[in-house]
Amino acid sequence: DFDQVLLHRPGVMEVLGDGGDDPNVAVDEALLEVLSEGPWAGDFDLMQGLAGTAIYALERAHRRSGVAMLGRIVDRLAELSTPVPAGRLWLTISAQVPFYRAKERFPQVDCGVLHGQPGVLYVLAGAAAWGVERAAALRDEGMRALLALGEEGGAGCFPARFAVERGPQPTDRNAWCYGDLG
Repeated sequence: DFDQVLLHRPGVMEVLGDGGDDPNVAVDEALLEVLSEGPWAGDFDLMQGLAGTAIYALERAHRRSGVAMLGRIVDRLAELSTPVPAGRLWLTISAQVPFYRAKERFPQVDCGVLHGQPGVLYVLAGAAAWGVERAAALRDEGMRALLALGEEGGAGCFPARFAVERGPQPTDRNAWCYGDLG
């Protein structure tokens, strides 16, 4: 059961620690302060955004501070989401991509694990497993929207990324991060 996996995996510091004082108290406090301010101006993805920070919070979720961080991350992800007919999506804007992609059209929908919807959905599933309010509803809306993108291509293939104005296009890129495998 996926929820059980998310609830029972200790973090590296917990495994290597000596059971004494928690060395990450100051980190948790700083993150809680930063995450309390919305709307979020940064990225949402796993690489350098809220979803990546949520991985740390999931590792700390057995502590009160971890669940509090997850709650604030869910709040920020909710602010960053865009309602669409099928549910919710997280749109990539030009400020979130490297300079060599500057000529692409934005906003974009990214269906890749590292920079797009699946990474966000993973952390929302983790937050929901820990009982964070609104996480399950946001996860479900996001999953419906992501699955609808695969259906629009006609062959069940998920697009890699696409400009919202253009709509989803099937991709021949099938890897750990994009396409049906991603």
